[in-house]
Amino acid sequence: DANLSGTTMRTLASLSDGGTVIAESTTVIEKYAGTGTPSRVTANFPITLTANIMKLRKISGGRFVAITTGGAPDSPRVYNNDGTLATTVALGLSCGTNCDPSDMLELSDGRFLVSVQSAALNSIEMYSADFTYLGQFFRDTTVLQNISAMAQMHDGAVLACSTTFNTCEKIQVGSPVRLEAVGY
Repeated sequence: DANLSGTTMRTLASLSDGGTVIAESTTVIEKYAGTGTPSRVTANFPITLTANIMKLRKISGGRFVAITTGGAPDSPRVYNNDGTLATTVALGLSCGTNCDPSDMLELSDGRFLVSVQSAALNSIEMYSADFTYLGQFFRDTTVLQNISAMAQMHDGAVLACSTTFNTCEKIQVGSPVRLEAVGY
């Protein structure tokens, strides 16, 4: 598509409505409908942000999240599949205004984890299903720094990967305890 001519194709996510959202530059999200030949959606799209789009993720409730760094607010933004803003997740962390989120994971029980990296903080923070801050899930900078990706495993544990150490760590949900270094 001619609209996907940005110099930085960062990320994409398939949506529950069959569509696909694509970060076609550092600040623009395009959507394509998934019926038949994909066609560009122009109602509420493109979404233009003032922050660098690092990741897009599908979440429940017909929504997706845009993980951004820099710009204001420096927080994950939750959008409905139709491109309307549902909420901005208030990070509420001790690192102040420069809390760069790097990933967001919806757990099987409906809670959310947000990985955060800044000069003062490299951690995974926990939120309720309605994005109320619940507290720190995991922080040990000798184990995880610059968390790039998270996934929930079949046994319920969370796999979190560090670009600083080039490892992935398995962390138990419920009682955030490091189970093992996976070493991917």
